[in-house]
Amino acid sequence: MKKLIWSFLSLAAFLFLLPTMTHAAADSPIRLYLNEEKLEPAVPPYLSGNTTMVPARVISEAFGAIVNWDNASHKMTVLRDEQKIEVFENSTLGYVNGVKVTLPAAPVVKAGTTLLPVRFIAEHFDFTVQWDSTLQAVYLKTPDAVADIAGHTELWSITTTSDKVTIQAGDKMDANVFALSDPERIVIDIPNAVAGGSLPRLDAETATQTVASTNPLVSQIRYAINDSETATIRVVLDTNGKVPYEVVSEPGSSKLVLALKKPANGKYKVVIDAGHGGTDPGAISVTGKPEKTFNLSVAKKVKALLDKEKEIDAYMTRSTDTFVTLDNRAAFANQLGADVFVSIHGNNFTASSNGTQTYYYNSYSKTLADTLHKYLVAATGFRDDKVRKEDFRVIRKTEMPGVLLEIGYLSNKTEEALMFTNAFQDKVAAAIVKGIKGYLGV
Repeated sequence: MKKLIWSFLSLAAFLFLLPTMTHAAADSPIRLYLNEEKLEPAVPPYLSGNTTMVPARVISEAFGAIVNWDNASHKMTVLRDEQKIEVFENSTLGYVNGVKVTLPAAPVVKAGTTLLPVRFIAEHFDFTVQWDSTLQAVYLKTPDAVADIAGHTELWSITTTSDKVTIQAGDKMDANVFALSDPERIVIDIPNAVAGGSLPRLDAETATQTVASTNPLVSQIRYAINDSETATIRVVLDTNGKVPYEVVSEPGSSKLVLALKKPANGKYKVVIDAGHGGTDPGAISVTGKPEKTFNLSVAKKVKALLDKEKEIDAYMTRSTDTFVTLDNRAAFANQLGADVFVSIHGNNFTASSNGTQTYYYNSYSKTLADTLHKYLVAATGFRDDKVRKEDFRVIRKTEMPGVLLEIGYLSNKTEEALMFTNAFQDKVAAAIVKGIKGYLGV
């Protein structure tokens, strides 16, 4: 394994390989970490051309240096042990213990903060610098921190996009990736590893850490020490049902990239379930209308909107006034290999009952429920009656993320009057489609 302590020359060569940035991108903030602790300077680091600029005072004081600023000469002096560094605003000329040096980029002052090129600081202070291109983060480490991870691969970050999960490390990884079921999850075992960078450390008090996911197919990411003898860290992607994946990064590299794959034809399969039907009318509204009619009308409108989406194939468990058993509805979606199942209903209780509810049962359906409910409540304008977990058979037996929507109360005169209007149903259908698209990331 290569040494974790970089020489100044290798660091400089690496930073020179960074892509040239536009003026706008040059002001993009970069995350800054010192020994796994995120620093929050008033002025964040940023890329200027090929150079990473960092706040001099924050870094210098973190390493026990004394920093002085002379307004008259626009000079910063940094004193640490027997070392004296002098630099000037907007000038690449500087001095180290009285010896003239040339900086790779001129110090700048922003909002009263002086920023220096990170490789210049790394050259003259006793710490290492590491760059995470995935997270756009700079990691600074003291010698003690480097010694703590010597001989191990340090995991820096775990990030997600709409179609990928990326694990970035400071050195090569020999990862073992496989899938497990009940519940569905993708597992990555990384031996001889420690958590660091932007990832909180694992210790006796914190056995498991979690990472938020922005990928609609992954509800949560967690990691823990799976085998202390081999120092294996296990990263688990809790997925929303079965998710095909492919390792698209080079084996043994410092970056592991998993592509979470869409269906082979590039389209998601969405099943819309109009509740009740045929000999099962469902609830009877306050004015005598059957729930099954409302459910089918909204379901058809959702199907019509989904049919316009190039990345979605939409299906219905029933498209006419027919009776379909709960088991057959779930079986239809399962046999189809659907990605999403949405059952549409109208609620019924008392005349004063009101509000919109969204139900889920399986844990992998929670993200879908949260996403759809947000759009649905905004569309109905009814009271937010929350996302709830309930053992409804039709969503318990679906093998993909599935939800049951209670749009409003048919027993409530005000809500019922709206629910049987085309304008209201069109609005609700559009919200359901928007939620499905948001969940799928299309």
